[in-house]
Amino acid sequence: MAAAASLAAMQTIRAHSSDVTFCDFGKNFTLATGSSDKSVRAWEWHPGHGYREVAFSPIGHHTYGVTDARFSPQGTMLATSSIDGCTVLWNIRTGCKIHHFVQPSGNAVRVCRFTSDSTRIVTAGDDGTVCFWNLAHRSLVKTVKAHEETVQALATSPDSQLVASGCSQGVLHVHEIEDGDLLATQDSAHDMGVTAADFSPVPRPARQGVKKVFMLATSGQDHVVRLWNVLVYKSRVLLEPSQTLSGHSSSVLCVRFDPSGAHLASGSLDKTLRVWDVASVKCAKVLQGHDRYVTSCSFSRDGSLLSSGSNDKTVKIWNVGGRMSVDSILVPSPTASCLPTDASHGKLVEERSASNVKLLQKIECGVSVNFCQFGPGPSNILAAATGEKFVKLWRQDASGRFSETGSSPIEAHRYSVNKVEFSPDGEKLSSCSLDGSASLWDVDSGQRANPPLQSSGASVRTCRFSPDGRLVVTGGDDERALLWTIPDGSILEVIEGHTEAVTSAAFTPDSKLLATGDLVGSIRIWVVGAKGHKACGIQVIEAAHDLGVQTCDFAPSRTDNNGCQYTLASGGSDALVKLWDLRFVPNGCSQICIAQTLVGHGGTVASVRFSHTGQLLASAASDKTARIWNVFQRQCLFVLELHASIVTSCAFSPDGSLVATSSLDKSVIIWEMPKDLLARNQAEESLRGHRERVEEWTSKDVARWLTWLDIPTIPTTRFQHLTGNDILNSALQNLTNIFGLEDESHIKELERQIFWLKHENIGAVDDLSNVPHELICPITQEIFREPVICADGFCYERGAIDEWFLSGKISSPMTNLNMSSTTYAPNIKLRAQVCSLLYGEP
Repeated sequence: MAAAASLAAMQTIRAHSSDVTFCDFGKNFTLATGSSDKSVRAWEWHPGHGYREVAFSPIGHHTYGVTDARFSPQGTMLATSSIDGCTVLWNIRTGCKIHHFVQPSGNAVRVCRFTSDSTRIVTAGDDGTVCFWNLAHRSLVKTVKAHEETVQALATSPDSQLVASGCSQGVLHVHEIEDGDLLATQDSAHDMGVTAADFSPVPRPARQGVKKVFMLATSGQDHVVRLWNVLVYKSRVLLEPSQTLSGHSSSVLCVRFDPSGAHLASGSLDKTLRVWDVASVKCAKVLQGHDRYVTSCSFSRDGSLLSSGSNDKTVKIWNVGGRMSVDSILVPSPTASCLPTDASHGKLVEERSASNVKLLQKIECGVSVNFCQFGPGPSNILAAATGEKFVKLWRQDASGRFSETGSSPIEAHRYSVNKVEFSPDGEKLSSCSLDGSASLWDVDSGQRANPPLQSSGASVRTCRFSPDGRLVVTGGDDERALLWTIPDGSILEVIEGHTEAVTSAAFTPDSKLLATGDLVGSIRIWVVGAKGHKACGIQVIEAAHDLGVQTCDFAPSRTDNNGCQYTLASGGSDALVKLWDLRFVPNGCSQICIAQTLVGHGGTVASVRFSHTGQLLASAASDKTARIWNVFQRQCLFVLELHASIVTSCAFSPDGSLVATSSLDKSVIIWEMPKDLLARNQAEESLRGHRERVEEWTSKDVARWLTWLDIPTIPTTRFQHLTGNDILNSALQNLTNIFGLEDESHIKELERQIFWLKHENIGAVDDLSNVPHELICPITQEIFREPVICADGFCYERGAIDEWFLSGKISSPMTNLNMSSTTYAPNIKLRAQVCSLLYGEP
């Protein structure tokens, strides 16, 4: 409520020559406005200036006044309606007309709305008819004579199943979108007429016996805004009055929810705009500034801006959070709210468009799926735990499609399988079940690798391999976590301390620590005992999540150099994802503290998983969505919304290019992550991990250097611990023995490479006149240090192309065409040429 008090006008747009009839925000803060002057105008934000009209604006087609407009859900199209009886579909990027729909009666169209799945557009107007149009086929699907008078209000539900319509007689109807059937009616929703309607984008908590509950807001000539609960039962829909918002002194002409559903804006003939807190049903702010009545309003897709249009011919831009000006740089974030609610807690996290995430494949499983997980390695094998007793396996083929393997399905248990998890080497698969057992399976054959891991007989809810492959942890309804040794499958230790069922477990990447979570809501951190030593509890978070912890996962990389700081993600029944910073000091004081609360899900968070780099986090929830978060920026990047029921799990493929989600809707969906995001993550990881000086190289840096050498090496135990100093200071004969080299040519090449390393204090070469052109990077225009070959066939400096990808570009610096891949390979021969030129030969 405090933030709402700082609402202020940030900009006034004067462009229309008559009353402004609508304003609507699209993605990336694009704004569309329309007027009785027949024009539609499009605007973009420019820091330092505010909104400026785009080059192709105004858009002209309608022969009479424009009555309404809406952006499509993904923001690529704009639909406009007019008194001329037409609804026109526009490409908002070019301003070109895509198609126009003519109302069958030819009468004026007053309102138009997209369904949230972008498959339909609904129009209505003066003849009382509601028309349903198929966007893909550009055809009229159905007309419904819904009202006796002019339809002035339309709203489509978040699930694209329902449409609410209101008319000048005050009648409010709810129809099914698919076939147009009338489902519910209120004959006197508003005295003297319904003027506007809007569904909250966030469904309300379900009730017993009710499948779905939506909130609907309507406004009318009776000076009030009304809130309704739309109750969707199995075979009927009920329209239930909820609250009446009073405060306007004249007819209310428009009403819009913010993207979080927590706030509502309304505009009136009394020249004011009001912002309401939905939870408390109180007016948070009265906005004054228009000289005549307010006809339309709209929140930006992150809720940070509010626009209003008026009969005074102006559009006003209001700063919702009180923190911005025309100089602000706006970051796209489509569905977060900038206004806190009375019930809100944690820091609201901005979200970004999911338009670049592609559906790769939907796998129909025929049975509910409780969990899914990718195996390690390049083969992209996928396992799923089903609601029956089976584990299913799929493998990606050369075409990119996933097909069930010959060993699938595995009849793993007697009852529902709760979780599956691959071993670090990908050869084994663990599963756990309601039947009270966990099992280990050979992935290739589908045969049991060990006798069942059984203890008390209570349901086993979680199983997890340690990253070093030595242990499996299981936990379940007996309130205990058990450590099992691999490969013999014997109990190493029984860990006790939880007072409710253990729902989740995760090891740190070095296998030293174990986190367990339970239904009471606590998380416990244990030091995993070495042989002969018991596991020791070092931290307890008593109230990590209200109503229970459901899932947890450690980031795969440590966040500092001494190996004692980790990032833990957890999800719970409170619909929150939390990130924790854990510092472990052996034989000392260890600490764990909350780093961030990620808000966005509308239901229990069932699963969280980090990507292979630890830069991204996926979460899955009972609100039927999965979300992809940027861990370092603490932002939601994508919302994945195709499942028809609870999303039970999420998993990244080993290279992070794919995300799998499972659901009680009996499917597993494979999503392809956007290439520019993968390129940025790859580049960021490469740039973060790169050490310029050889003296600073770790064993990983040495291993990377060895990939640049065209020398076959034989790794030994000592080889795995070599550092940059070892390479510089060890005798050639010692290194030859460590690498197992016998061929004279290979030994000579190693000597040459080490000679170059010792002289490689490379700075920029000032005089390039005598340097062959092929040794100059086309991006930096400097001599190569680490030349790499990219998918476009050209060579670039590794750091330069990393930065190119980091900026979000996936096009070739040379051809400007998109690259088929953002991976690259070292150009060994070119580097040898450069080194020979700069340092000579030993």
